[in-house]
Amino acid sequence: MSCEYGDLTKIIKARLASLDIHISDEELSKLSHDLNNLLKISETFDEIVSHEEEPAIFFLLRVEDYEKT
Repeated sequence: MSCEYGDLTKIIKARLASLDIHISDEELSKLSHDLNNLLKISETFDEIVSHEEEPAIFFLLRVEDYEKT
C-alpha cells in the first residue's frame, strides 16, 4: 500500500482536526514529510525481508547497536 505525500497531509490534517489539535501548515508539512519517509523506508524494508532473510537480520543487529549508544 503506497501513500502519496499530498494524501498523507490530508489524512493527518483531518485526523488532527477531529482531535481538536491545530498546528501550522509548516509543522504539518514537516510531519507529513517525515512520515512519508518512514513509509518509504518501511516499504523498502518489507521488500528486502520478503526476498532474503540475511539483510533483515543485519538490519536488526544494526538497530540494536544504535539503541545501545
